[in-house]
Amino acid sequence: MKNIKTNLLLACISLPLLGHAQLSPASPLKPIAWLLGTWQTAEATGTLYEQWRVANDSTFTGRGYSIKTGSTDTTLHETLRLEYRAGGLTFYATVVQQNAGKTVPFAATHISPDSLRVENPMHDYPTALLYAPTVGGLVARVRGPQGASGVMTEQVLRFTGKP
Repeated sequence: MKNIKTNLLLACISLPLLGHAQLSPASPLKPIAWLLGTWQTAEATGTLYEQWRVANDSTFTGRGYSIKTGSTDTTLHETLRLEYRAGGLTFYATVVQQNAGKTVPFAATHISPDSLRVENPMHDYPTALLYAPTVGGLVARVRGPQGASGVMTEQVLRFTGKP
């Protein structure tokens, strides 16, 4: 009877850990593990969140969503994926009501413990994304030609928090 109780206790403790993937020390994504977590930035209409999790040793999955001030309703804006394959690291973004629902790939052009840059010069907007960790936060720079004029713009999002 004691063994059954011990096994049941161990199972109850272990169950929450299932489904929470961990990066191995040899993972090619280890240099950008600082991206993992839930990040937030305040906007005029509410709070914008970006959340990244480990799917496996070669893939992070993410999502961008917002919650309006005074509401509990969540609006999904995009689903994100970072995948390392033989050809290198690719960032995939599927943005709600954009690109006819198709996922847009961005090739990683810089990966380091200090920043991640992904680019797709053939995409209308954005053409480049740059993520960099800061003290207590994360900066995301969104770059590309904006509107019919094609003037290059940069949107800077300063996120805070991380579980």
